[in-house]
Amino acid sequence: MFDLLEQFTILFMEITVYIFIWSKFLYKDHDTSIYKNFFIVLIGSIISAIDMTYFHNTYTMLFNYVLFVLLIKVFYKKSIVKSILEFFIVCFISMILQLAIIFIGNLIGFKYSSKTSYLISAILIEYIVVLIAYYLIYLRGNFKRFDLDSKILFYFLINLGLYFTVFKLIWENDREFIVDNLILFLMTILIILIVNLFIYNYIVKITEAKKTLEVQNKYTPILEDIIEETRRRQHDFKNYLNTINGIVEVCTERELKLELKRYIKSLGTLNKSIEDITYIDNVIIKSLIYSKLCDAERNNIKFSFNVENSVIEGYLNDCEISDILGNLLNNAFEATKCRAEKEVILNIFIEDEKHIIEVINSGKTIKTENIVNIFKKGFSTKGENRGYGLYNVKRIIERNNGKVQLFFEEDCTVFRILFVQKTSRGFRFTKKNKA
Repeated sequence: MFDLLEQFTILFMEITVYIFIWSKFLYKDHDTSIYKNFFIVLIGSIISAIDMTYFHNTYTMLFNYVLFVLLIKVFYKKSIVKSILEFFIVCFISMILQLAIIFIGNLIGFKYSSKTSYLISAILIEYIVVLIAYYLIYLRGNFKRFDLDSKILFYFLINLGLYFTVFKLIWENDREFIVDNLILFLMTILIILIVNLFIYNYIVKITEAKKTLEVQNKYTPILEDIIEETRRRQHDFKNYLNTINGIVEVCTERELKLELKRYIKSLGTLNKSIEDITYIDNVIIKSLIYSKLCDAERNNIKFSFNVENSVIEGYLNDCEISDILGNLLNNAFEATKCRAEKEVILNIFIEDEKHIIEVINSGKTIKTENIVNIFKKGFSTKGENRGYGLYNVKRIIERNNGKVQLFFEEDCTVFRILFVQKTSRGFRFTKKNKA
């Protein structure tokens, strides 16, 4: 019974560290429940302690790890693949910390021991290190969670998972061998990690550059249309002046004001909008707005915009800007097409040091009961194989330390995006460095 209690204590502390690393550094939805985490730790500790005390065999380690992954999947309704990938990351981080603690302990005279007191002390030190890291990296810095939807990261994690599995098999069967060659093992693991991170970072940069080029090529024809439209309207400007001069010549003073107003109104608002677009620096934003102006004219939608320059470029790359604005504007236009009052507004501005994107459309076009699910993957009121647009928007925003808000205001639906960075003094709104 005493052995069971010892195993339970050690496992409870170790799984607590695992859960803390997972919930604070990996789980991007950031809505982990204390109660769920407690039950995962408790159930995992009890079952694993019984297994290790009374049924210990070659497969005990594998059973315990599978149990942990299944508990995460069941309590948080995550896919089994993501649960396994996140587990690999947690274990790899914990493994490096444990080896570092054993190495430093050996240097200062605390030799490795399998005694319960040593193991508990090592886990406590590991937990303190993780807490300090969380405070320094996340609360005080520009922390960015891994995007486990990335296929590139998927393959790298499988690679690291294989290394981790080999190491744990050696650890479980011959711990003294690792302790005696601790420096060699620690250096090997660090080199493997650094090389993998370097290669991963290099491939990601190349992939992002390729995506950016594809997005720019996609909007190049639209940009050429804007230039051509501007040239045409500059050419037409002379005709407008001649027409106005003709109106002045043939109308009486009483008729002049009314006729000039009527003529200017007949030119439409697109002239002013095209002129405003030319002052927007970002090519992607400029092209998207022009495309939507043409769409608005075809569908009789009143579309207006207020775009300040250099507001979101420090947070989002061109691909992300295209995805976010494209999805939000497409949804807003689609929602207003069947309404009597058709109006869409795009605002990009800075307010109280907050960098904000705001898309407003007339009418409360989202049912109240759907608000909770609107950003969930696959949720849509438009039919099957839909519902990924807003999910992708939310994922991009959170990946870049932003917030997304959805609310109703004066019979309008408002999507608002704010970019936020946490600090020890509260929230700070700053720009990230571009790669």
